[in-house]
Amino acid sequence: MLFTDVERADTGPRPYSEPQYAYLNRSARPAAVRIRACLEEWFAHYPDDERPAFVSAFQSPIDTQFVAAAFELYLHELLRRLGYQIQVHPENPTGKSGRPDFLVICPAGARLYVEAVLVTDVSDMERGAEARMNVVYDALNKLGPTDFFLGMEMRGAPETPPRAKGLRSALAQWLAGLDADAVAKAMAVAGRSALPNRVFEHNGWRIEFHAIPKSKPIVRDLAVEMVG
Repeated sequence: MLFTDVERADTGPRPYSEPQYAYLNRSARPAAVRIRACLEEWFAHYPDDERPAFVSAFQSPIDTQFVAAAFELYLHELLRRLGYQIQVHPENPTGKSGRPDFLVICPAGARLYVEAVLVTDVSDMERGAEARMNVVYDALNKLGPTDFFLGMEMRGAPETPPRAKGLRSALAQWLAGLDADAVAKAMAVAGRSALPNRVFEHNGWRIEFHAIPKSKPIVRDLAVEMVG
């Protein structure tokens, strides 16, 4: 099986830094239940001898590997439903060691090799910076009850891991000293310029935080992310 057979109770959103497979495997949200059932159905049509290697890639904590494996499974199911015969990881027709994903044999007898490739516009360096930022976002979402959303205007990206807990503590202290009603009244007169702000900088990354008075309960404290 692609997913573990466990009881699931968490219906909350995925933390920014949690791998996609890990969240999908543990989530009790109805959408996640349907996705797992669909993927397991597709996987039942995958060749038995290819399953162990596929599961290893699919369950990867690296999102790009998980997404690439999921796309390969989708493509295999699509070709199967179109009535093609499929060989998974056939011998390379060029004689090289690397094997293509599929050899597809059409009903009319034509043969073609198919390679599923995941293409993104994000470099490994950018992906690493994003992972470091995600740790900070998750820390900020654990600020606890406050009377404010946190708006964010960002510039750049961190080259090293920021001290997420220290930032969270400093922001919690800052927000605790603000009066939400007073800020709301000031905004009614002066608009967004009346929002209290605080700047955080770390090794190439600059965030200007804005304290926005809450008008109703929300799931995440990061209500606004303004990226530049």
